[in-house]
Order: sequence, then C-alpha cells, then structure tokens
Amino acid sequence: MSEEFNLESKINKERKSNLELLRIVCMILIIAHHCSVHGGSFAMEKMCANKIISVALLPFGKICFDAFLILSAWFLVEQNFKTERFLKIWLQTFFYSVIFSGVAAIFGTVFNIKLLISILFPIIGNSHGYASAYLAFYLCIPLLSLISRNMTKTQCKYTIGVLFVVEIASQIIGFYDGYTQKLSSELILFLFIYFIALYIKKWPIGIMKSKGILIYIFCMCWVIVFGVRFASIYIPQDALNNFFINITADESSITSIIGGVALFGIFNLMNIKSNKVINFIAKSSFGILLIHDHNIFRYVLWNNIVECQKWYYSNYFVVYLVATVFSIFFVGVIIDSVRRVVIEKPLFNSDKVKTLCVRMDNLILFHEENSSNQQQATVIDDKNKIKIYNWVILSCVLATCLVITFIFINLFVKM
Repeated sequence: MSEEFNLESKINKERKSNLELLRIVCMILIIAHHCSVHGGSFAMEKMCANKIISVALLPFGKICFDAFLILSAWFLVEQNFKTERFLKIWLQTFFYSVIFSGVAAIFGTVFNIKLLISILFPIIGNSHGYASAYLAFYLCIPLLSLISRNMTKTQCKYTIGVLFVVEIASQIIGFYDGYTQKLSSELILFLFIYFIALYIKKWPIGIMKSKGILIYIFCMCWVIVFGVRFASIYIPQDALNNFFINITADESSITSIIGGVALFGIFNLMNIKSNKVINFIAKSSFGILLIHDHNIFRYVLWNNIVECQKWYYSNYFVVYLVATVFSIFFVGVIIDSVRRVVIEKPLFNSDKVKTLCVRMDNLILFHEENSSNQQQATVIDDKNKIKIYNWVILSCVLATCLVITFIFINLFVKM
C-alpha cells in the first residue's frame, strides 16, 4: 500500500474545526439559497436590488451542496462501514420525516394514504433527496472500501471518467438534443464525488495546495452561474441561455461540482484547531437540512411561517433575509441538539443496541486478515449469523406486506 496514503489511518476523535466550520458555512448559504428559491424572492416581477441579491444567492446553494457532499466523502474514504452510523442517520431522517409532516398537517397540508406510506421509508419513500441518496450510498461503503484500498491511480481516473460521462455528460448532451438517457441520479453523483475525494486525498494535486487558485476557481464558478441566471431575466426565451441554465442549475452541473471542490479545498487549507463550539454546532448541520428543506414542510415554512412574499420589496430586505437565515439555522441547532440528547444518546448507549451494531458490522463487513500485531476481529458463529439473516428477511417481508396491504386498502376504498 502507498506510504503517502493509508486508508487504515486513525481518525482523530476531535477533528480540526476548519472542515466543521465549512459545514456551518455551507448550511447557512444553503438556507439562504432556499430562501431565494422556495421563498420565491428570485422570481420577483419587478427588477430591483432585492431581486439581484436573490439571484446572487442561487449559485451558492448547489456549490455548497457539493462542498457538503465532498466533505462527507473526504472522511468516508478512510472509514469502514459502521452500522451505528447508518442507524443514526436513518433514524434521524425518519424522525424528521414524520415529525415535520405532522407539523405540516397542523398548518393545513392534506395527506392521502400514499403520502402517509411514503414518509415512513427514508431511503425509497418521500424523504429528502440528499438523505435518501446518502443512506443508499453509505450501504455501498463496505464494497467501496475494498475497491478503494486496492485501486491504482489510473483505475481511479478511469472510474471518475466513466462516472463523469454517466452523471454529467449525459445530461449536457440530453439538454442539447432534447433526449436525455436515464443514467444520472443523486446516488451516481455521490459515487462520482466519492472517487474525486479518494483521488485528491490519495494522490494530492497541485491546485488543491494553492488557496489563491482555489478562491479564483470558486469565484469564477459563482460568476458563471450568476451571469447565466441574470441574463435569463432579460432574455427569458433565449434557447442558448436556457441551455446554459440547464447545465449549470443543479448539483450535478460541472460548475457546481468544481466550485464545491474548490470551496472544500479552501477550508481544507485553513489551520483552525479543534473548537468545541464550532464542532458542537456543526453536528446539527445535517439535521438543519432535514428540517428546513423537508419535502412537505418546506412550503409551510416559507409561505406560512416566514412569509417571504411580504418583504420582497422592503427597504430592509437584507435585514429580513439575514434574520430569517440565522433564525432557521439556530432553531435547527436547538431542535437537533435536543433530539440527540433525548432520543439518540439513550438509544445508542443501550447495551442491546450496541451488541446489535457490533453483530451487524461483523456480518456486513468483508473482513481481511489482520497482521500479527493487530487484534483478531470478533467472529460471530454461524447460528447467530443465521438468526440475524432471518430477522432481516422477516423484517423486509413484513414491511413489504404492510405496504401491499395499504395499497389494496386504498384501492378498495376507491372502488
């Protein structure tokens, strides 16, 4: 194995706070982006300074989304699969999916039986797209870890190239000729970012060591997206400009990915020692995303609670915007911190849950032979493995039967 990169290297329990600060910055800018998009301020009818500010916020959302993604991948390339981590994220997603669907119902959102069923399935149901893709992606970590440990530089380049064609090039060609192959997805984007993170961590490149170049790249990506968006205000029906909007608008666009990698690189070069306050706040960043961008609750948040439309043309637009963004952020920190203390900690400090996680880890992970200096991994006997398999299969069967039952009940009621 290469001396310059060891996937088995120990991860400090207390990470440096430069990348944790990036989580916070990204989430604040993502909230501001959503305020512009879901709050509708970027679509103001009148041209004014407030509309220009709203349009200027649009590029940050997707660039920060990809920076957030590469930040997660950066740590995952040197970690093994942990059942405890998967269950924590799954339960966190499930918790917010159910709770804030209930909040939306209180504000008058109407639910049918299909929607009620879908919110109970964080990966395949109506949950946040990032959370769904992340959970599916994390289930691939045992296999990805095996691949990345033995991958050569050329093989990594090849993989990145293939995923680039599938995720990005296919969409560019599709927007150009009007026919898009169904190749891209958020899961493919996660895999693409994972191998980019693997490459720049295992074989560092010169650009990632220059803060000045990275700042320039980040600014240019922002300028391109802002320029395209701003031009669409004056030439909304222009085919060429619409093409450029399509290929720069989402997290799979080349500008968002390059900008996200550059933003990550900027913070990665910062030297900020471990700061307990920063690290504590950063822990809630994912929860804040699940809360404020909940697929159903988001419309209630921006239209009924924040009521952005009331201050579109206000002289205090920037004050309202900043107050709204930071209020959502810190309320999210409080909610998620309480959830961790009241629900997550007691649950995962339970001996039964700890035992289950260890057993599942030993079942799922593809173990390698350890050296004589390492402790031998705990191996579960065949009977315990069979029991776990049976429980997993039984749970899947019961969940499937439950869904089918609900569907038939729904069809019967409509007859």
